Amino acid sequence: MTVHKIVHFIIARFGPEYLRLPNDFELNKMLRHNAARGMPSCIGAINCSLWQWRACPTALAGQLQNHKGRRTVVLKTVCDEDTYIYHMYIGCAGRRNDLNVLKSSPLYHDFVMGAWPPRGKPTKDAGTCSKSADQ
Repeated sequence: MTVHKIVHFIIARFGPEYLRLPNDFELNKMLRHNAARGMPSCIGAINCSLWQWRACPTALAGQLQNHKGRRTVVLKTVCDEDTYIYHMYIGCAGRRNDLNVLKSSPLYHDFVMGAWPPRGKPTKDAGTCSKSADQ
């Protein structure tokens, strides 16, 4: 219940301004800034953090317990250098590492299915630069 309240607060307070995909102007600005910093085709940075959940309900304790016996929840965000967050994911019960968290994320599925990034934008994946299929 607590996580739901936090998520609903974040969405209500910050959703319209920050928790959305960047428009073309913002996306081009991110690409220009990152190219100037030596990271061409980089849209943003993915960060995964583990938050300890001290008031975790007993029913969820086994799912969210880490190897040290603490209950934690994963928070994954994608943001630019201005901390503009355009993707946030909370969850991923069970054994968690960065790869498991990424593969359970809606952003990963959008990337694999070709829905993100927008067509016509260069992307950088594992150090190789590519253009989308329609260019």
